[in-house]
Amino acid sequence: MAELRPAAERGTLEVRARALETIAEQAAREVPRTVVRRARLGGLAAQASPQAKVALTSSTQQGATGPSARIDVDVLCLWPAPLASVAEQVRDHVTARATALSGVAVTSVDVTVGATTEAGEGARRVS
Repeated sequence: MAELRPAAERGTLEVRARALETIAEQAAREVPRTVVRRARLGGLAAQASPQAKVALTSSTQQGATGPSARIDVDVLCLWPAPLASVAEQVRDHVTARATALSGVAVTSVDVTVGATTEAGEGARRVS
C-alpha cells in the first residue's frame, strides 16, 4: 500500500460560492419555525425561501490560512413568531453547518426574516 503524503503536499480543496449557498439554504430550512417556499410562476421557478448569497474571500485578501465567507440569508417564518429569536437561530445554525461541511471560515451571517400568515401553496412548515 502506498504511503499517503502530508495534506499540505496533496493539493487543495476549492469550495465554490454556490456550494456554500446550498449548504446555507439547507441549514436555514432545518431551523424550527422557518417556512420553505418553492415558488413557481407559470411553470418557471420564481423567488423561493430560504435563499442565500455568499461572498468568498481568498486567504491572500484576509491574510488567513484559508478562504472565508460572508453569507446573507433570507427566510420566511409563520406569523406570529419571535422574529429576533428565529434570526438568531438561523444565524447560529448556518454558521455552524457551513463551517463544518465546507471547511470555510464563516465570518458573518446576515439574516433577513420575513413573516407570512400562512404556508401557502408550494410551501411547507419546518418544525
